[in-house]
Amino acid sequence: MRALVLFYFLGLLTLGIAQHSPANKAKVANAKEIVYFGLDFSKTTLVGTKEDFVDLENITTNYFKRWNLMKFKAHKYMKKSGISDNKIAIERSLTNTADIIKILPKTQPISDEEIKQIVSYYKYETPIEIGLLFVVESLDKPDQNVPMYATFFNIQSGEVLFTKRIKRKTKTDLWGDFYIVWVGRIANSVMIFKKDYNDWMKD
Repeated sequence: MRALVLFYFLGLLTLGIAQHSPANKAKVANAKEIVYFGLDFSKTTLVGTKEDFVDLENITTNYFKRWNLMKFKAHKYMKKSGISDNKIAIERSLTNTADIIKILPKTQPISDEEIKQIVSYYKYETPIEIGLLFVVESLDKPDQNVPMYATFFNIQSGEVLFTKRIKRKTKTDLWGDFYIVWVGRIANSVMIFKKDYNDWMKD
């Protein structure tokens, strides 16, 4: 039994190392084109109280879609050509319905295995090899933050090449209606990707 447990954890360790290997980073860094798939909310949780998220139906059926329609041209942040294709992200995010989504006291990380499972829905045949997806961990009201995972993968095989958790706490809270406030918080996290991408490829 101990041997099986050890084998399991060694397997997870190997998976994590493989995802951040120099070879995988090189595939991402050297790609001339990517497909940006948008924001996946399929495993997103809400952090706070019921009073912070009073309209779950509107969040899960309307805002998840609208936030995915924001024009984050992620491939341009990396100085690459490519396309945006958020159709799958919208479809997958709508599976996290009002009766399923959880309201929790603190954010829960999404595991490598869960990210691998999420990415498997984005496989399809295309001449462009590399895809980028932001897997959204939570809408964190107490922390005024939207932690997410910038995830690069091979579109044909579904292999995860590199994933990085990004999180930024705004210096002052944002004001406005619910939708606009969370647009700003999502944008804050995406801007970390824009700022730090080149450093990630060097590490």
